Amino acid sequence: MNTKPIRTDKDLTNALLRIEQLWGAASNSAEGDELEVLAMLVEKYEEEHFPIPASNPAEAIKFQKQRESREHEAFLQRKVDIARASISAGENLTHEEVEAEFSAKRLRVAEE
Repeated sequence: MNTKPIRTDKDLTNALLRIEQLWGAASNSAEGDELEVLAMLVEKYEEEHFPIPASNPAEAIKFQKQRESREHEAFLQRKVDIARASISAGENLTHEEVEAEFSAKRLRVAEE
């Protein structure tokens, strides 16, 4: 085992390539020990050079709500586009026809 500290991105790349070669090595073997040491060195280097900031719960919730809002808006826009195309094609139904159709569906579901 000729393991040394990881100081540069090139060292990191070489360590990752070596880890790939050692992957699956038996525990408590020379290769397994080298794999374990390299993994710890890579973890330390990445924590120092590529830190992941702690997430703010309020920001995470805000982000999720914004994403859901955009998805809902896109869903509604698709429905409007489909309805407009249907109307343009002369396939539109009156409110009463739609209500009758859904009443029949609700009845079938209730009977199941």
